[in-house]
Amino acid sequence: MSTRSKKKQRISNYPTGNTNPLPTISDNSNKKLQHNLEEETGILLPQLKQEMEYRMRRKIKICLESNDNVGELKKNCQSLKQLERGLVTDAERKANLPATTIQNFLLRYNNKKKTKSITLWTNFVDQNFDRIVYQERAKLQEERGKLQQQQGEASTSTAPEPAAITAPSFDYNHRTFHGSFRALLRQDLSHELRTIFINRLQDNLQNASDYITDYSLQVYKMILLFKNHTLDIDDNSNIVMNTSEGFPLQEILPNGFDFKNTEKRVAPPIPTNSISSDTFTKHFKTLFSTNHLQLIQSTYFGPQGLRSSSLEKYPIHKAFTDVIP
Repeated sequence: MSTRSKKKQRISNYPTGNTNPLPTISDNSNKKLQHNLEEETGILLPQLKQEMEYRMRRKIKICLESNDNVGELKKNCQSLKQLERGLVTDAERKANLPATTIQNFLLRYNNKKKTKSITLWTNFVDQNFDRIVYQERAKLQEERGKLQQQQGEASTSTAPEPAAITAPSFDYNHRTFHGSFRALLRQDLSHELRTIFINRLQDNLQNASDYITDYSLQVYKMILLFKNHTLDIDDNSNIVMNTSEGFPLQEILPNGFDFKNTEKRVAPPIPTNSISSDTFTKHFKTLFSTNHLQLIQSTYFGPQGLRSSSLEKYPIHKAFTDVIP
């Protein structure tokens, strides 16, 4: 007898393909803001340092005007245990920032760097105190000089004086003014971008001014060497800078010239044997030329200094560096 079996149902397996996830609605009301600490550092830290410089400059100015000890002031600034009261809030107010913007930034900055807010102040004092003292002392001397000049002009008698031969005087009037970089920027830029541009322009302008001053001072020091030095050739035919003394200035001035300081001397002349040397004349023509000015830049302001081969090629510059290393 045959038996019947139930037919098994066929099961088809279909491979599942890649499907996009279903769209969902997320609530962003409680989402935390992601702070870019590096970007905030470039924007907010310069604002804080600007307020630090304002307060330090005010302290130094008061100290100089009262003839107090500047060294003690520097020690007091370095010994602070916390930021001065109102420093952060004043920086926020002057930068037109919402309240606690810089304060919250400092919390994140200190947590990231494992440091304290007072460290920013002490580092700023170490790096900028001497520079600000130099600037404020120069301003104070200039103001006192103008005051003495005005007092001297007021007390000068109007009685006629005998005519005398005097050296011409040149009075250059310099006028200063303040300008803002904000007028150069587009008005539709965000506050953050405008702040970055302004800070970068201010830093570059300050660095350029400092470099021009330092470079000019270095060239001026080299020129002043000729007051009591002269270039000469030694026994080994090397160009050297030797100490020398020029003629008294009184001997070459005309009779009747009103000259009170009789100890002044002219620059010493170059020895005759040096002038007659073709090698000396060849190198002397390069003195303070464009190539020589580039050597000064490399020697005193270049990151790697000057190569020894360049000194051998320009022996006159080597004579300067032997006196002013």
